[in-house]
Amino acid sequence: DCMSYERFLEIRANIHFVDKTKIAEDCIDKFFLVRPLINSIRKRCLEKEPEEFLCIDEQIIPFKGRLNVKQYVKGKPSPWGIKNFVLCGKSGYPYDFVLYQGKNTEISAFDINAYGFGTAVVLHLMKRISTPGHSLYFDNYFSSYHLFEVLHNFKINAAGTVRINRFKNPPFISDKELKLKGRGSSDELVGNNEKVVLVKWQDNKSIYIASNYKGKGEEKVVTRWDKKKSKYVDIKQPEVISDYNFGIGGVDSLAQLISYYRIFSKSKK
Repeated sequence: DCMSYERFLEIRANIHFVDKTKIAEDCIDKFFLVRPLINSIRKRCLEKEPEEFLCIDEQIIPFKGRLNVKQYVKGKPSPWGIKNFVLCGKSGYPYDFVLYQGKNTEISAFDINAYGFGTAVVLHLMKRISTPGHSLYFDNYFSSYHLFEVLHNFKINAAGTVRINRFKNPPFISDKELKLKGRGSSDELVGNNEKVVLVKWQDNKSIYIASNYKGKGEEKVVTRWDKKKSKYVDIKQPEVISDYNFGIGGVDSLAQLISYYRIFSKSKK
């Protein structure tokens, strides 16, 4: 209704957001050519008050052109592109984001040196949460013991899968012992300061998850497929894992919603 298809393609091929002649020689921003567009989108994201259940995850913006911060993330629907860290609600609405551009990423260098990059990303995006009482979920890329302590101090309920070597290999019962107890069995450990709890749960394999507000709690019954018996069976699941499964899918919902409106543009590689 607005223009012909050929006119749209012509505009798309020649669109610019900045005047290249006015770019400073010492500019280190990898996204300076589209920075006004990024700032405009982020400004609208910041206008809305975050909902109760939030998650942080990485998102890939599909791109195969020439860009030295382009990433390849195996397993993603669009593995080649620009990595974007997003604070997202359960509904799929983004409340803040930060684009990855190597050492020039807009994240505190002090936090990166003190806690590691993944934790620093969460600490950067959590500034968007202005009131206590929210629940925040993330995967093992971001998790660390210090992160759960910091979020506890800010009265933000947090849970996430963990890489157990980042927690100095806590004394859980062995995988063999847990497997003998049967599928659905679990073990729980609480930190010395009682701010962080770790749970190990036996599903098809051992799953580790940490939280600063809840552990095994009231175990729920979930249905899983049993290969040996060739039927569905009921097993117990710790409450913290149920909460995590409920709250973690926000960024995936966002990616799905964006895909319905994605305008693909071929670029030279």
